[in-house]
Amino acid sequence: MPQDTPADILKDAELLLAYVVRTGLTIDQPLIDTIIDARGKIAGGTLTPAEESAFYVAVNTLAAKLAPVSAESLRACTPEFGVTKKSLWTREPYQWSRARLTVRNQRRWALFALGLLLVTQIYWLIGSSLVSHIPALADSPVAAVQPSDTVSTPEKAEEKKRAESAQATQVWLLRLWSVPWRWVPDILKHFVPADEVAMVNKQTDVMWWGYSAKEVLPILQIYALPLLYGWVGAMAYVLRRMIQAVRQMTYRRMLDVEFSLRVYLGVLSGLAIGWFFKPDTTNAAGGTVTLASLTPFALSFVAGYSVELLCTDMDRLVGAFTEKKSDTTP
Repeated sequence: MPQDTPADILKDAELLLAYVVRTGLTIDQPLIDTIIDARGKIAGGTLTPAEESAFYVAVNTLAAKLAPVSAESLRACTPEFGVTKKSLWTREPYQWSRARLTVRNQRRWALFALGLLLVTQIYWLIGSSLVSHIPALADSPVAAVQPSDTVSTPEKAEEKKRAESAQATQVWLLRLWSVPWRWVPDILKHFVPADEVAMVNKQTDVMWWGYSAKEVLPILQIYALPLLYGWVGAMAYVLRRMIQAVRQMTYRRMLDVEFSLRVYLGVLSGLAIGWFFKPDTTNAAGGTVTLASLTPFALSFVAGYSVELLCTDMDRLVGAFTEKKSDTTP
């Protein structure tokens, strides 16, 4: 790792002093004089060891007063130290700071996660609505089988015809809804004996597409949607942190690693929150936290935004087992 020279430290000190002047902060005058005096001697090559030591102390004191703002964060938030981009329309070059590039990338990922969530949520709602409107797929056999009258009238025959037509339309829409995952049974049927495949092909559309859809809907509800809600919640957390970091000039490029890991944790927390969380629980201070009105999807979003929610329940679970083991240990 290359060692910083006094000239390199001087650049950081000048950047911090420029920030002090622009923001109107108050810094001790002897501190500024020490840095300015060292600048001239560094340029002339006459800086003595004692003066170099005083210079380092002055820069260290200045950095401590401005923390969490640092020379690194100022470079990341300043366009002059960024990268050169070209306008999409005029192709004229302009400077982008590293913070602005990160905000753009995180914004794109957030929009992608939100769009994917909306598509999946709408797809799930449409499938759930179609399945619920087909009487033959009702969970209760009584609801699926309608009592038949011994006397048939033209009005009842017409009503029955409309009901059958409506059900046929629902089944046709259900077949269209099943297109995205229809390739799965087409692949798996190659591993099934031919006589069983022929027997399944003879089943009615209601039985085949309807009950297949009823198997897909819980998968979307239990796994796919909580995962996406956790992802969106994590992206909301990252964007909020980016707003604070850019406004306070504390963004550093090392935060990109933290943001990436935070997104992964948010996705996992959104998926796993239903395994540990109870609707009514108690916080550490003894107050009651009522979340019974929140849906599982809302809990997944909260878990993605705040991983600590899941970690708290996991710690509580581990603590319960640990305390129980301690009580039984002689």
